[in-house]
Amino acid sequence: MCVLLFPLPSFVKVYGPLGVSSLTLCGIAGTLAGRFLTNRLNRGAASSFRETLELVLGPLLLGLVVGSRLLNQFAVGDLVWYNPFSWVHVTGFSLSFTGGLVGAVVTVVWFLVQGRDARPLAVLDALAPGAALAVAIGWLGVPVLGRITHVPWAPAVSPGVAIQPVQLYGCLGFVAIAAALSWQSSRLDYEGQNFISFVLLMAAFRFLLGFTEQTPAALGPWSLTQVADAATVVAGLGLAAWIRRPERPARGTPEDGGAG
Repeated sequence: MCVLLFPLPSFVKVYGPLGVSSLTLCGIAGTLAGRFLTNRLNRGAASSFRETLELVLGPLLLGLVVGSRLLNQFAVGDLVWYNPFSWVHVTGFSLSFTGGLVGAVVTVVWFLVQGRDARPLAVLDALAPGAALAVAIGWLGVPVLGRITHVPWAPAVSPGVAIQPVQLYGCLGFVAIAAALSWQSSRLDYEGQNFISFVLLMAAFRFLLGFTEQTPAALGPWSLTQVADAATVVAGLGLAAWIRRPERPARGTPEDGGAG
């Protein structure tokens, strides 16, 4: 049965079994919107930097798909190797966001290092607002149901039964994060600040959003997705501490008492 989500049906089928889901449609729209925002925010940057942002888009999307698919396979185990459409299948009960984040970051950093780009954190900072906007729009098509509720704005799925509009909550929250990162882009204190903010804000909000979703508990009241989000927050805090660590003086300098 097709349950109405906000604002699209959970599945929009075209051409029978080779259909395109609402997640795919929203994901494409989100990618285009994110690219537009990235170009808009960096229109005053050096041409070489803007060119790097364009070149890195392909590896980013590849890492996103591969990372989300691999970690989702660990969580759900629904990969059918001979069915290419199962390779990019995403359900509401998955680790797709965490896997996609790891895959995209690893691929982008590898691509930049291969190209001898000395500022991978600056590139990740520039991509962060657009990535948040892409997630916001893509979230409108996520096939996950909200918990049964009695709040007046909840959509009814059957007589007397209403669910939390998870897609609406997620979209509005991620748009707010994209706006905050866009504002911060011109006020960065150190390279990596926007990227770290993206990781922490997105994971923390997704963790809270999990309490409105119909997802099975994996650790106490937490779903598997929430466990991954909590781990992402911890990893983000550790990465922030590593990026902002004080630089140690070189050996032989007056600061460490070595000989000149």
